[in-house]
Amino acid sequence: MSTEPSNEHPKMECACDAPKSESLGDKLANWYYSVTDTTAEIKVESKSPEVKGPSYLKGEIKDYEMTQNGKYKVLVFYCKDYSIVCPKELVAFNEKFKSFQDNNAELIGISVDNVETHKKVSEATKENSGIGMLEYPLVADTTHKICKSFGVMSMTGVACRATIIVNPDNIVKYVQIHSLLFQRDTQAILDELIKLQKGDSK
Repeated sequence: MSTEPSNEHPKMECACDAPKSESLGDKLANWYYSVTDTTAEIKVESKSPEVKGPSYLKGEIKDYEMTQNGKYKVLVFYCKDYSIVCPKELVAFNEKFKSFQDNNAELIGISVDNVETHKKVSEATKENSGIGMLEYPLVADTTHKICKSFGVMSMTGVACRATIIVNPDNIVKYVQIHSLLFQRDTQAILDELIKLQKGDSK
């Protein structure tokens, strides 16, 4: 059964669901910092935890497991499929999918939504609050195991907006927690990936 909030009475489950209002700006910022961890527990140069769970990709629901296949993994943690900022981010990453692919990297989206919600939001058009079909999988972390293992679980019960890059040797090379209120810069993350790869090749 779907657990998305209704259109008539939306339930705010993360800060990015809050209406943008100048008069509420300071309150929202204070609320965000009071209910989320701004520093991930996972450390750079540590071994990556397991990433495994049901996922949705291009019309198929299947089990996903991150494997060492010679590629970098860009883990895109986000709060909810149905929210204000997150869908825009997922589409923005999809628009740069080929650039990440050309730089030997795989994108993996991860949230606490169930796989049916991933399916629903992917099969809906942008005009109908959807994101369309993505070129990368959306993993359903309904048990919160993945988010907790990386230390990116917020006190509100959703994932922090976080980006983690894992190298082909399964070592964490980059960790960034982003504000829940604003969309992350996908180009900056791609640039960081390229910089990391240059460092790894030395």
